[in-house]
Amino acid sequence: MNLKTLISNWRELLVSLLVFAVVLFLLALLGNNYVKESPFLSTLVSGALQLGFGLLKLVFACAFAWFVLPMTLPEANREIVGDAFDKWWKDQVPAMRIKVGLGAAALLFIGACLCLSS
Repeated sequence: MNLKTLISNWRELLVSLLVFAVVLFLLALLGNNYVKESPFLSTLVSGALQLGFGLLKLVFACAFAWFVLPMTLPEANREIVGDAFDKWWKDQVPAMRIKVGLGAAALLFIGACLCLSS
């Protein structure tokens, strides 16, 4: 993993750290005596914790796929990280950009559903 990949993906790393912090906060909150004694709060925190763990799984799966890409498919990584992908993207008509964006969102949604259901 190179430094350029980490620097160019600082937003994704920040989201990963925030999701991790939220999950840790929910775990700490679940151990609170006030939450333990209230059935409603206990159920609410447990549900939020399950969603947080599912989101954390999705974040780690996406990060793993992104940061392993240079080692497994270096040609694809050069296309995505390099200038070739940016040039290709600028040449696309808006309808094609929308289709590619919706396809990527659909794949992320399917991944999120799988992570949240497990």
